[in-house]
Amino acid sequence: MAEPVRCRKCVSLGVLVLLLVAFAAFRAGGYPARYGFGLSLSDYNTMAATNVAQGYRPISLDANGPTNSPHIAAVWINDGFTNWTTVVGATESSYSGQVSTLESQGYRCLTVDAYGDPSAQCYVAIWVRDSYATNKSAEVHGVTESQFNTDWNYYYNAGYRPDWISVNGTNGSPTFSGTWVDDGKGYWTYWNIGNLPGTVTNLWEDGGRPTALTGYGPSTSRLFAGNWIYAEQPVWTWNYQMTAAQFQTAATNLTAQGYRPSFITENGDTSAPFYCASWVQDPAASVWTITGASNAAAAAVDTEMTNYMAQRFITRGAVAVTLHGRLVFHHAYTYAPTNVAPTQPTNLFRIASLSKAFTSAAIMQLIQAGKVGIDQQIGTILNLSGATDSRFATVTIREMLQHWGGWDRSISPDPMFNDFAVSAGTGMPLPTTPQMIINYMKTQSLDHAPGTVYAYSNFGYCLLGRVIEAVTGVPYGQWIQANVLQPAGIWDMQLGKPLLTDKLPAEVDYDDQLQRIEPTVMGAGSPPFPPIQYGGWNIKSMDSHGGWLATAADLVRFSSSYDNQANSPLMNSNMFNLMVSIPPYPAQDQNAAAYYGAGWMVRPEGGNTYNLWHDGSLDGTFTYSVRLANGICWATVFNRRDVIGDLPNYENIDGEMNAAVASVPSWPSYNLFDSNNDGLLDAWQIYYFGSINSPSAAPNADPDHDGVNNLNEFINMTDPTDASSVARLQAIALAPQSVVLGWNAARGRMYTLLKTGSLSSPNWQPIATGIIGDNTAHTFTNSPATGFYRLSTSLQRQN
Repeated sequence: MAEPVRCRKCVSLGVLVLLLVAFAAFRAGGYPARYGFGLSLSDYNTMAATNVAQGYRPISLDANGPTNSPHIAAVWINDGFTNWTTVVGATESSYSGQVSTLESQGYRCLTVDAYGDPSAQCYVAIWVRDSYATNKSAEVHGVTESQFNTDWNYYYNAGYRPDWISVNGTNGSPTFSGTWVDDGKGYWTYWNIGNLPGTVTNLWEDGGRPTALTGYGPSTSRLFAGNWIYAEQPVWTWNYQMTAAQFQTAATNLTAQGYRPSFITENGDTSAPFYCASWVQDPAASVWTITGASNAAAAAVDTEMTNYMAQRFITRGAVAVTLHGRLVFHHAYTYAPTNVAPTQPTNLFRIASLSKAFTSAAIMQLIQAGKVGIDQQIGTILNLSGATDSRFATVTIREMLQHWGGWDRSISPDPMFNDFAVSAGTGMPLPTTPQMIINYMKTQSLDHAPGTVYAYSNFGYCLLGRVIEAVTGVPYGQWIQANVLQPAGIWDMQLGKPLLTDKLPAEVDYDDQLQRIEPTVMGAGSPPFPPIQYGGWNIKSMDSHGGWLATAADLVRFSSSYDNQANSPLMNSNMFNLMVSIPPYPAQDQNAAAYYGAGWMVRPEGGNTYNLWHDGSLDGTFTYSVRLANGICWATVFNRRDVIGDLPNYENIDGEMNAAVASVPSWPSYNLFDSNNDGLLDAWQIYYFGSINSPSAAPNADPDHDGVNNLNEFINMTDPTDASSVARLQAIALAPQSVVLGWNAARGRMYTLLKTGSLSSPNWQPIATGIIGDNTAHTFTNSPATGFYRLSTSLQRQN
């Protein structure tokens, strides 16, 4: 027999060493721990007595060698748990009797190992009395491989997780011992493993950490057995077949890094043994840090965020809330040891699929400008010649925006995460590019006829990014920044990069709860097995469907750009209505309460009002953005997502945050987008001047000396540092008694024309008010012509 069925998942890798008859003590972040290896029975008993007297209990106990002179390897921790006992050196008959006695007393077996000659095996074991001891655990010892296989399958069918496995025997037929526990966590078991490093690495990729490893068989063909756990993982590493001296060196290095062993096992001849071990880092105690402007009235939002994060072990998050375009709440949260730098509201997070809303806005702008049509086929824009499936070129812009293009990741792998296949299929080296992915997909068939089945497709939005580039002649990111972000008042968003070494100074760290490693998809020069969130997939090729970094405030600044649907700074009302329209396909329920519009999930609320929302999820990232019809927008960003499927569900943030926001009795009158109340959006000042306090950044300053102050340059979206970038009020005299005033009125802005008869003692009076910008040239004729004129502007969505 090789290996029984593997169940759920696990991960691991490392290097370690040991000295005969060695022991050590240290405190790793959480629990004080001690360990010993190569110990005689006498040495072990002495060390155990000392450790127990000082409050330490054993969590790993292994024996190797002949019946009369075994080696013992053990690990103890001081965690306050006292309901335990051990069995050391018991014969077969004696141990079987003690098993019955201990089980009757409410104990369960934690670890069990046999040593000695098959005809005279003895046992060492740890037993504990905890919540799993009654009807939730099992133990077998000294059975044949065939019987162990039968037992393993029995407990597998009963829903038990194998926790400990040991095999005794250098030659001949080995005997197996093991323990099981019913704790609901995922697992794998393998035995008769010839390539242990390869097996550990493969399982590490999926999130598995070994809870036991044992070696057995002849030294010329050593085999291994192990159990792996698939659950929330600490930081960990492992050691494999190290001599005593090597293991001691590695152990010293690891303890200095804050690791403690979770188990140590010995195999081989006791005159020259080998050691395997797994090590974990216990995190230090976590504390809450909340940054951002305090707001006691919105304490329910803080409570929701801290509860939500604590239940899911999330270390970093942020939330922002706008009311009618004003940023009224913006907090960042850290649940981590005190030596961890607190998360700030200005920190950037990967926003994953929330990127689709920004791509959708750009496409709507191009439709509005007449550069593409909503039902235009993609083959008229991109070069799709030679595609295997002729339907590829017929997919329309609308079908890609609304996920009806025919690609279905539940049938065919999502090409955005299939880098090795893309590289092999195109004959081009990693890392992938969007064009490589398109070339690969040209060789694949669609999963459905376009317009027949809704199936969420990242690839469809990858294509939309290339449409933007093909139509505008400008790189995707550059176009989005100039035409979507800056008109919405967003200056900090950037496209993300894959590797940890690429992390931006303001960017948070990303956490994977399984501590998975993956073969790099970033090609030569990158770490061969990086953490999954830092090279297990290529965020750079995901630009238009999942590549952006943003603050929570950036997300609500964007969603609140639609507060005035008739005159958003991003698009006119016709385009907004198109963006939120229900898909027009026969398979779409036209009476659906909610549906996917274009870059947003949509729920019509009547009277041409809508609730919009979207989530984003990548390894190390979970985001959620909501735009409510009542004028409130909120967004949350976190530095981990659920990959285990455990409760509570991450999607609960929707209902929970909506309830928290609705419970706030009143929101403040200030606008945190303008934290110093000077009339400018802080990000804009920092973008151009590096500070909101610089004299050059003041609202009334005119650093480029073009006659237009910073406030007006901001509202008109001109560059305050470039005298050639300015929107001036033009005046043309038609006759002695009249003048025509003209200017370009930017969408999302409101304008007032004022006049005074004197500049020495001005008395500015409005002559035209409430003029709504629509990105066209506006004129106003006034009589009499004499006097002085000026243009006052404001953000429409803040009125």
